[in-house]
Amino acid sequence: MYKTLALTVAGTGLLFGGLSTQADLHAQEQTVQTARSHKNDEITFYFGLKRREGRARAQLQSVSDPASDGYRQFVDPGSLPQYGARPASRRGLAQSARSAGLTVSMDSSAVFARVTGTVGEMEAWLGRRIRVESADGLTMYWAQGAGLAEGISPFVKEAVTVYQSQKGALSASAGSTNNGTWVGGCPEAEATGAYSFRQLNKAYGRIVNANNRKVGGRLTFAILSGGEGYSDASLALAADCFNSPVKQFTRIRTDGLRGPLPPGAEGDLDTQVAQAMLPRGSTVYYIEQADSEFSGALWFTLWAKVLELPELPQAASFSYGACEQDYRSLTRSVFRKGSPFTLTDSVLLRLGLVGVSSMTAAGDTGSSGCAEEGSEKLAVSYPASSPYMTAVGGSLIELRKNNTRKREVVWNQGPIRIGQDVGPGVIGGAGGGGQSIVSGRPWYQSGNDSRMRTVPDVSAFAAPAPGWPIHSIDPYLPPDSQVGDVPVWFPIGGTSAASPYFASAVAIMAAREAKRGRPPFGLVNPALYEAPAAAFHDITRTNNDLYGKGCCRAKVGYDWASGWGAPNFRPLYAAFRDVGVRGNG
Repeated sequence: MYKTLALTVAGTGLLFGGLSTQADLHAQEQTVQTARSHKNDEITFYFGLKRREGRARAQLQSVSDPASDGYRQFVDPGSLPQYGARPASRRGLAQSARSAGLTVSMDSSAVFARVTGTVGEMEAWLGRRIRVESADGLTMYWAQGAGLAEGISPFVKEAVTVYQSQKGALSASAGSTNNGTWVGGCPEAEATGAYSFRQLNKAYGRIVNANNRKVGGRLTFAILSGGEGYSDASLALAADCFNSPVKQFTRIRTDGLRGPLPPGAEGDLDTQVAQAMLPRGSTVYYIEQADSEFSGALWFTLWAKVLELPELPQAASFSYGACEQDYRSLTRSVFRKGSPFTLTDSVLLRLGLVGVSSMTAAGDTGSSGCAEEGSEKLAVSYPASSPYMTAVGGSLIELRKNNTRKREVVWNQGPIRIGQDVGPGVIGGAGGGGQSIVSGRPWYQSGNDSRMRTVPDVSAFAAPAPGWPIHSIDPYLPPDSQVGDVPVWFPIGGTSAASPYFASAVAIMAAREAKRGRPPFGLVNPALYEAPAAAFHDITRTNNDLYGKGCCRAKVGYDWASGWGAPNFRPLYAAFRDVGVRGNG
């Protein structure tokens, strides 16, 4: 979930219908297009490799024949490669495809390989035009003509050069299920199918015990709200559900706000993520701002309030934003002189000077931060694009049974249904990323291939499938629904879950430093960009391109879809310490 000035957007698990056969496709009204307009779509073709079929058949006979000495002595799945594709075939296909910029992954059956890349890359490799047809939300791609790429025929037994995708979805990261082991939560939360907080802490590396009062007593955290409050009752229920140690939450109002904001899913998400993450005895300030169409023009007052808190927080998190173009036009009527960008940036700069680490969600509209139906364009969100802010993007993580990471890719659920939040039954969303049109390249991005500030800086789990388990008033039911005003458990996602999660971890690191008499970290971006590779789980798969605009795709190292990847908290903490980022505390 992520709140914007003009729109509220995000997504959950895909509920696409679609055509299932080629005959069905041709039976419907179609849009036939050349591959030129789809050259950056990511597709996968499949190649059966020449393999040890004789050895596999003989082994099957052995394990299935009761008269055999090998009866029921089944092969371990990890041993299947010795019955599958020949090493020379694997190497030959891989070398050919990778030389064309494609990626190759062997299926666990060891029978076939998946070759993935853009339509343009695939056409160049195969030497064949790829045809594209779309109908009823389904897009199909297939290579025209016969034959294979020169040089791979000796290695390939079968070639399946057709791929189907939901309309506009350029990646395979639409969602997942909780294949890990639920730990540390009540049955009602488990029933949502989401990951528990302890599962995610296992995957990312917990850096403090939940009951460590010595660290908690030194920890102060701030959540900034641009329009929604939180429910005390839901917060208490979530604490009981996850056996979360006591924290002190205090509401702080900005100018003109006369009472607490009404609770909403955004506020409940931010507070419950922080509550589950922070150790016993932590102090959390929830800074609230009145909600209006021009509230973004006053975000500088929201951030300035951090400097007035009774205790300066080590970190602060914000889950609101607007695409830069819209932010400029929305605030123009109230800024008679100067710029809302420069004013808010100046406040953020000073927060960094006194040692506050400022984090924000990078957005849930992928690389099209100004997404509007029919007029999508490349854009990033502000204040994520501020050079004094750490922008947290979104990922989809899949866990093993023991809750360790199986894989992690960029969160991308396909095009967004405009005017909806991340929530049950809502389609679409991807982690924000791309390059700013407002802020120039900051010093810590000196190695970047853009002259402008690029985001995100880092990413964390944001996919609403499986999602985060939150107790709140469900904002996705109709207002006149019988249960529309009754708090319930449901899975939720978006970069506004990733931001307070990462910010809480930075606050814990700083509190551990405070316990040793050391200062906090302030702006962590320079340390992030100097940290060793072990400090991140590099995300190299999929993209955040929701509308076929050509940006942005994950790759090895830093990229505009995932930043440096997902945090590996323990070595990241060591990197922060060793770099010696100083703060005023």
